[in-house]
Amino acid sequence: MILSRKPLWMLLLALGLLLGAKAGAASVPQAPEVLMTEVSQRMIETLKRERDAVRERPQHMFDLVDRVLGPHVDFPRMSGWVLGKYWRQATAAQRERFIAAFRVMMVRFYTAALLEDPKQLDDLLARNDELITFLPGRPAEGSTTTVRSEVHLDDGKVVQVLFAVHNRDGDWKVYDVTVEGVSLVTNYRTSFAQEITQVGIDGLIARLEERNQALMEQVVNGKKPEPAQ
Repeated sequence: MILSRKPLWMLLLALGLLLGAKAGAASVPQAPEVLMTEVSQRMIETLKRERDAVRERPQHMFDLVDRVLGPHVDFPRMSGWVLGKYWRQATAAQRERFIAAFRVMMVRFYTAALLEDPKQLDDLLARNDELITFLPGRPAEGSTTTVRSEVHLDDGKVVQVLFAVHNRDGDWKVYDVTVEGVSLVTNYRTSFAQEITQVGIDGLIARLEERNQALMEQVVNGKKPEPAQ
């Protein structure tokens, strides 16, 4: 498995909750931690309104997360870092196909953890006010900064989550997330590099697409998602 799912289902939900709005006018960008705090409550309310739809059609959760998360994560930049030297070797068509597959994988795999137990999302929404705390941020260094947060788990454990963000045309976009000292980008880079040495870039992309399709079928059929290999 690429990363342990327990903290990361919290992570990806947090991303979906926190990144559902524009950063405002480019001339006066809002502090990212302030933006995230405001949008968190707004997205919680959206999930509550859509809860019945998710119960009836669990894969609808994928649509919700992609809709609010996708525009506010810099998937092209993240993909380039994840592939490292192989990004430079990839053709334009391979890059485009990888970005698409990687985005779908991120949304489906980690969001699916919320669908394993229908009661889990209900419990989480009931305690939304105490789910995540944003810590005061440091001034951005140019167009980049780190947003520090603490995710509060049910068992009382506090998970440190760092969001690496940069400002592009007035929008803060996430390009890496670190959970308890483990970087999402670094971890995937290691895993994907191993696969590329075995099957090449096209082989890696094909595997991602196959996993994405299998995960959708598992959720549609009401089966528990299998861990990524």
